[in-house]
Amino acid sequence: MITYDMDEMTEELDMDEGREQFLYQDDASPPNWTIGVGWNIQSKGLPDEIIDRLLAIGIHEAEGELDREFPFWRELSPIRQRVMVNMMYNMGADKFNQAEWPKFSEALIARNYPEVGKQMHDSSWRRQVKSRATRLRKMMERG
Repeated sequence: MITYDMDEMTEELDMDEGREQFLYQDDASPPNWTIGVGWNIQSKGLPDEIIDRLLAIGIHEAEGELDREFPFWRELSPIRQRVMVNMMYNMGADKFNQAEWPKFSEALIARNYPEVGKQMHDSSWRRQVKSRATRLRKMMERG
C-alpha cells in the first residue's frame, strides 16, 4: 500500500526534474528527448489520455482563433463549422485568416459555397494536405 503524500511527491519531482514546455535533451548519456516534468518522450511516447487532452485543447484553441479571425463562423452549418475548426487546427491563425484567405472569406460571408470550395482547392494548403483538403472541400460545398 502506498502511504506517501502525493502532493509532496509531485512537488519534489517538479523541483528535481524541472518543468519544461518544450522538448529538450536530458543529461543522460546518450541524451533522451524529454518534456514536461522529466517525461522521457523518446522511450515512452505519449499516453492516449495525454494525446486526447492535447487534441481537446487544440480544438478549443482553434475555436477561439476562429472567433477572432472569422467571427461569423458559428453561423455556419455544423458540418461547415467542423471544416473551419479542422482548417484552423491545421494551419493556425497566422496562416488561416481573412487577410491570407481574402477570396475564401468573401465567398464564405456571401455563402457562395462553390466559390469557397474553389478557393480551398486553389490554395497552397491543398497541395500540402491533399486528400484532407479534398474531403473538407466536399463537406464545405455540401454543408
